[in-house]
Amino acid sequence: HMACQNGHYDTVKFFLDLNGPEINSRVDTTIKHKDGSSALHQACFNGHAEILKLLIDIGMNINERDNYGRTAVHLACLKGHGDIVKILKDNCAEVETLDSDRRTPLMCAKDKGYSDIMKLLIE
Repeated sequence: HMACQNGHYDTVKFFLDLNGPEINSRVDTTIKHKDGSSALHQACFNGHAEILKLLIDIGMNINERDNYGRTAVHLACLKGHGDIVKILKDNCAEVETLDSDRRTPLMCAKDKGYSDIMKLLIE
């Protein structure tokens, strides 16, 4: 979790490689932070695109929600990570979901003034 949050690509890759052909055989990728965020959420919130790609490659759920109903797309929009939003969208992430405050990712981007992300979400 911390390696994903802090952008330690080589560490994340090392642990994921321990799993071999069976997902979750040695490293539990389903562990959540107390706020309900996954390692994938942490990578998206902190803008770590290469780690996100690794996590997508092993099949982590890109539409999973944290305790506040936020998806990875919500988190990337809140932090202005357009590259992350694009990767998620290209991998069929849901971009119109509502969080527990009834906000969509587009609303999050608008509130923060990220017009480039707003355009990306509308395309």
